[in-house]
Amino acid sequence: LNGLSKAEEVAAYEKLYLQGPAPAKPRTAEPQQLGVDQVLPGAFTHIVQDKETLYSISKRYGVEVEKIQQWNKLDSMSLRTGQELIIYRN
Repeated sequence: LNGLSKAEEVAAYEKLYLQGPAPAKPRTAEPQQLGVDQVLPGAFTHIVQDKETLYSISKRYGVEVEKIQQWNKLDSMSLRTGQELIIYRN
């Protein structure tokens, strides 16, 4: 009724239709809206090791620093050892 596939997550506060067809498809959740326990296919978690930086992690996986910050809701370049980061494959 809402035009969603089984793999799509609905964004928070979106209206879903249960008795008739929706006039439009609801917005879907962006990766950064999902928790670490709800990682999408093609994604994995990286555990930050001692002396790792966002830059070194971005180079290791071939993704932009800004993307890692966006996916993990990071507002600075600071990381702590043992922190879990979600990384999406390009």
